[in-house]
Amino acid sequence: MRSFGDMLDAFYRNKRSGCIVAGGSTISQQTAKNVFCTPSRTYTRKLFEAYFTVLIELLWGKQRILEVYLNVIELGDGVFGVESAADEYFSTSALRLNSHQSAALTDIIPCPRCYTGWVYGIE
Repeated sequence: MRSFGDMLDAFYRNKRSGCIVAGGSTISQQTAKNVFCTPSRTYTRKLFEAYFTVLIELLWGKQRILEVYLNVIELGDGVFGVESAADEYFSTSALRLNSHQSAALTDIIPCPRCYTGWVYGIE
C-alpha cells in the first residue's frame, strides 16, 4: 500500500484545489475499489477503499489480489477482465495472447475508454 504520508499529501493537494488532482493507487487499492466500492470520487469512498485494501492485504496473498484485479479491471467500454478483453480484441483466450497483444492490453489500463480503437488489429 502507498505510504500514509503519500495519501495525506494527495488529500491536502485535492482539498486545496477543490477537486481531485492527485491520486494514484496500488493494485490492491484498485482491486478494493473495483470489487467493493462505488465508482464515485469522494472521500467517503476513499475511506471505504482504504478499509477494504487493508482487509484484502491481510486475507489474500499477492497472487490472489492480482488474479481478482485482472478479472475485474476495465479494458474498454463495457469490457471487463483480461479474458473478456482477449476475446473482444483478439478472438483468443488470455492464455494464448502473444507479447504484443498483452502489451497492447496493459497500455490501455490508464484510460480504457480512450485507447480501445487502436487495439484491434494488433497481432
